[in-house]
Amino acid sequence: MNDKPRRLISGILLGCLGAVCAFVLNNGMQNPSGASFSQIFTVMGRGSKTADRVVSQSLMLQDQDEQELGQRFGQHLQQIALRDHRCADPIDDLLQQLAQTAQRKLTLKTYVVEGGPNAMAFPGGHIVVTDQLLSAIPTEAQRSAILAHELGHIELRHCFDAVKFEMTAQRMNMSGLGSIFDALFRFMTHHSFSKTQESEADQYAFDLTIRHGYPAEALAESFENLQRVARTISSKNSVWRDYFSSHPPLDQRIENYRSKAQAYRLNHPESALKSDTHLSEGCETL
Repeated sequence: MNDKPRRLISGILLGCLGAVCAFVLNNGMQNPSGASFSQIFTVMGRGSKTADRVVSQSLMLQDQDEQELGQRFGQHLQQIALRDHRCADPIDDLLQQLAQTAQRKLTLKTYVVEGGPNAMAFPGGHIVVTDQLLSAIPTEAQRSAILAHELGHIELRHCFDAVKFEMTAQRMNMSGLGSIFDALFRFMTHHSFSKTQESEADQYAFDLTIRHGYPAEALAESFENLQRVARTISSKNSVWRDYFSSHPPLDQRIENYRSKAQAYRLNHPESALKSDTHLSEGCETL
């Protein structure tokens, strides 16, 4: 990104920070006992998502920008996907079932690729699942939980947030998307979402899998299986990093969602369980 876009974006961010400070100082004048820096951090902490929305609106990024970028990602992923993999269609079918309640109007698609156990979401509605991840989590419920987590990143706009500043630079430079696409693709394959975003995607997955009739334990069980096998499978010489390189540690997430599943069971003893036998022949285990 050259100096001109950087200066513009910095100016927008400083403006947002100035507005927050002005709001806090104004509140402090009205209520002197409440005037402190702790109030600033409270507002900033509460407003991380709000500030993100303000910056996005300031940069005039729209859904069609993500759709345009998503088309590029889809074309590229289609070229490297294992299209003849026996789980390609069943995994995409699972995503389409989960997406029936999605709020965003995006064309969602999964791609099975070769690599260490991992799953990644890309702007525009694309989800990459590696063949080794499918080996690590062989049941429908657990795979649905992982897909739901990645769908959460898309639905909550985490993916597009990750690349929007580069997209803005492209727009201001009047350069074509193709000129920066390779850089964006490399960025996304090495990108890690924030702890807050991962927590939001976990909660989204937990709620969505239950809504679709899967066991409340599905998310925690998928994490447990990944924890058992991911460290033993080499992902060297692969463009796709393993799960531990791109996601937060699993111990706390397993404990958290085991507890949530137990609480859900106590409050919903009659909850139905969807069978894990709906995957096509030959895709249950690899």
